[in-house]
Amino acid sequence: MQLYTDVRLTLTSWKRSIRPTLLLSMMSANKSAEPWGTLRSLTTDGLHLLQRRLKEEYPAYPTTINDEILHEHVERVGKLLLGPKNVTTANKVMAGEDFGFYQGVIPGVMFGIGIRNEDLGSVHSPHSPHFFLDEGVLPLGVALHTALAEIYLNDQWESVDKKDLRIESQGAL
Repeated sequence: MQLYTDVRLTLTSWKRSIRPTLLLSMMSANKSAEPWGTLRSLTTDGLHLLQRRLKEEYPAYPTTINDEILHEHVERVGKLLLGPKNVTTANKVMAGEDFGFYQGVIPGVMFGIGIRNEDLGSVHSPHSPHFFLDEGVLPLGVALHTALAEIYLNDQWESVDKKDLRIESQGAL
C-alpha cells in the first residue's frame, strides 16, 4: 500500500496536460499481498516517461545471496560455540536489503542472532515500532562474531605456504 501511495504522490506532482496513469492493485489472499498493476498512457512518450520515473524512484535492489563457503563457516562456528540445536537455517525471504550491494563486490554472508525472549517482551521484529532488544544476547553476539573472525583468520593462516613468506627480521609476521 505504501508503494501505491508513493507512486500516486509522484504522479500527481507531474505538471502535464496529458499525464501517464498508473493502475496498481493490491491482491490479498492467505495473509500475503501481491502487488501488480499496469502502466497506461494516452501517448507513447507518456508511457516511456512513466517507466523511466518508476525506475528512478524505485530502483531494484540486488539479491542478497550468501557465499556458500562463508555460510558453511558461520554454520560450523555457530554449532561449535552455541551447540548444533541452537543453529538453524532460516527460510528464504524476498526483502530489499542493502547488504546485496556489498555482496556484489565481495563475498559475504548475512545471518541473524535469535533475540526472542517472551519473558522480557522481546517478541517483535527489528522493523516494528514495538521492537525491544533483550540486551542479554549482546555478549553472545560479540562472542560469535569474534569466534567467526578468529577461526576464519586461523584457517586462512593454516592454508598459507609458509616457505613462500620472507622474514626480514626477527619478530612476528
